[in-house]
Amino acid sequence: MKAAIDFIRLFIEQEYKSLVVAQSERDVNKFFSTIEALSSYCVPGLALAFVQRPYKPADDWFKNEEDASKIWQRRKLFQIKRYEYSAYGDIFRCYVSDTVAGKDTCFSCLYVARVEENLKVISKYSIDFEGGWDYQGGIELDRLGDLVEVQKLASPSWPDYMKVYEAEFVDA
Repeated sequence: MKAAIDFIRLFIEQEYKSLVVAQSERDVNKFFSTIEALSSYCVPGLALAFVQRPYKPADDWFKNEEDASKIWQRRKLFQIKRYEYSAYGDIFRCYVSDTVAGKDTCFSCLYVARVEENLKVISKYSIDFEGGWDYQGGIELDRLGDLVEVQKLASPSWPDYMKVYEAEFVDA
């Protein structure tokens, strides 16, 4: 569990850096470089589910780095659950906040598993506000296996999200 927590925290830091670069860096090569760094934490193609920008952004879309860093925040890791999953062995379901600054809600579940010996973010789901989760990218997951372990790290501040936080078995 510790390795998965350490990994997701490193991913969250790289995602934040990538969001700031996406909004502040006009050089497309520098933008793609940060996406490449984020991709090293994900299964192929998943990084763009986390960081996007228009194909040809207008000048007023860009912010200076300081202003861009105020738009975004590092996700908060609320809790992580470890499941036995047939295709990957252990799979970790990480409940995280939004990346928009000031949002302290349980917004997404990021799934982490070992892929070719390395931990990777394999899937992203976001809350659909009707009691379920919307698939956002990566590997679509069937029902998870047996819940093995839960580690709660921080509580979301909004009462409505406490139901998600307190639930032991929530379908993907």
